[in-house]
Amino acid sequence: TATTEIYTRSIVGSVRCVQETGINAEYMGIYLKCKGYGKKHKLLKKEEAVKIYETIIKDVTNISEDDQRIKESAICALGDVFAEQKALQYLSQLIVSIRPQISYMPQARIAKIIRMLYDKLLTIEGGLEAGLAIGKEIAEWCIKEKRTFLKHRIQTKLASVYFELKKYNDALKTIEDVLHEVRKLEDMLLLVDIHLVETKVYIALENVAKAKASLTAVKTAATTVNLHPAVQAEIDMLSGYIAAEEKDYSTGFSYFYESFQGLTSLKDPKSKNTLLYICLLYTSDAADDTPCVDLGGRRIIKKKK
Repeated sequence: TATTEIYTRSIVGSVRCVQETGINAEYMGIYLKCKGYGKKHKLLKKEEAVKIYETIIKDVTNISEDDQRIKESAICALGDVFAEQKALQYLSQLIVSIRPQISYMPQARIAKIIRMLYDKLLTIEGGLEAGLAIGKEIAEWCIKEKRTFLKHRIQTKLASVYFELKKYNDALKTIEDVLHEVRKLEDMLLLVDIHLVETKVYIALENVAKAKASLTAVKTAATTVNLHPAVQAEIDMLSGYIAAEEKDYSTGFSYFYESFQGLTSLKDPKSKNTLLYICLLYTSDAADDTPCVDLGGRRIIKKKK
């Protein structure tokens, strides 16, 4: 079939790569089988794929740059399998057991792998509760290994998990601890993430004044970095919420509309929530303070008396 021919050509190309670069042929052969899993043709069953991924991950004899990329791909794929199966226990064990097997890698790559697996854990049903224990354990490991970069990001994610679980005091305590260190490092991208979580916590606590102060800190840090469109959309949405709380409905609509456009361009399902905020803003009793509603300057709906 056409799929088989494509797969065969990829093997031939990889064999040439093995001959030219000197990568272990057996190792590359295992990797080829891994690449086949997850594609439309489903070359392997999940059980077979897990065994192959584990074979690659446990092999510490090949430590070249190419071998590291292969192992990283295998770890990512194994995490996907566990996430699809909603295997919280196996994924949690993988996060812990993987560390000695990747200890020879650069710190940046190790941090990337650990964060990737932790993010997958949080997406599983019941993963937030499990993520608390694992997140604390990772943070303690980072302190022992002096991995400051990873520790700060895991702590920020922990604060977000506390927020999702409505443990607001724990979230604020975690934010306070990590902010003290991150401000010294002037890591602006991370400061944006931290203050965003802080803003959402204060909004949940209905403390608009502190939420506004935290959001101002977000915008200050964001002036020196390039933000992902999803992050900018979230900032706009929070700005709209605070403006609406302060009864500045026109400004609130503008922010919500910007957020809606940004999320729609990303095909993010959260855009529906933003659209609801827009509708609520102008159908609520609070909007009756003005005789008409300006919908982004495009058209005006006159209210009935």
